[in-house]
Amino acid sequence: LERNNTLLAEVKSVVPLTEDEVTRLVAKLENKYSKKILLKQEIDKSVLGGVYIRVGNDVIDGTIKSKIDEIKELILKKK
Repeated sequence: LERNNTLLAEVKSVVPLTEDEVTRLVAKLENKYSKKILLKQEIDKSVLGGVYIRVGNDVIDGTIKSKIDEIKELILKKK
């Protein structure tokens, strides 16, 4: 992949992304990293909703589960 100027993006979601969503996501990632993106989709019910994206060492966690965990942490800190 490195020789072909390509990165692997692992995407986790509760439901499969539509073709339009895949196209837009790949375009945004290619623009961000200035490389071709190979998308690997995985269905993961534990994310509850939203999307988890990992490109190399970069993680974009837009899942509902992560937001709930953040809220729990904030509430526990205030007690």
